[in-house]
Amino acid sequence: MIDLNKYKAFIFDFDGTLVDSLGLWQQIDIIYLKRFGFEVPDGLGDEINGMSFTETAQYFKDRFNLPLSIEHIKQDWVDLSHDYYMESIDFQPGAREFLNYLKNNHKKIGIATSNQAFTTERYFRKQGIDYIGSFAYSCDVEKGKPFPFVFLKAAEDLGVKPEECLAFEDTLEGVTAAKRAGMTVVAFEDKYSHLKKEEIKELADYYITDYGELLEYGSNI
Repeated sequence: MIDLNKYKAFIFDFDGTLVDSLGLWQQIDIIYLKRFGFEVPDGLGDEINGMSFTETAQYFKDRFNLPLSIEHIKQDWVDLSHDYYMESIDFQPGAREFLNYLKNNHKKIGIATSNQAFTTERYFRKQGIDYIGSFAYSCDVEKGKPFPFVFLKAAEDLGVKPEECLAFEDTLEGVTAAKRAGMTVVAFEDKYSHLKKEEIKELADYYITDYGELLEYGSNI
């Protein structure tokens, strides 16, 4: 049982944790590499998990010798994904209700993501959610996950100490980053992280499959 009242701020990863979008990115990898005559190699997802958008673009450019700038690659990915986010990507089970619950109970909320500002912030506006106190992006800090910097940036933006934060993640790299930041971590079960499920459960402080599990215990927040 999680005592939600202990925490001043709640910091969420975006893709896979709050929204069910990682399958989209697997499809984008297939589509994008096909443009250059490549198939997606085995293990690519594990190689890039947690990287910032910029780090991932650099990885693709170097590994596949892409004749494009980093900014061009990133823009291509935004162009490929934007409409899907706006029209087809939904919240994970119970996530919207939990966000609204935190807002109604005057808790600080932050996002710590490897995605881009253009897509992330437009998604929340489209969903009518205007109470996110911090959007922290891995591209704007020293290194992406599993390094802790993006979580530390979100906490700094919200004016709280890391130990006052409850962080939410779905990947091993993300859980590692939040733990290294000194936060208590709730791992959310996303089907695309199933191969590392036991490692994630061992490292995280809590493990959930639906945000409704938190609402069951949150009446005294």
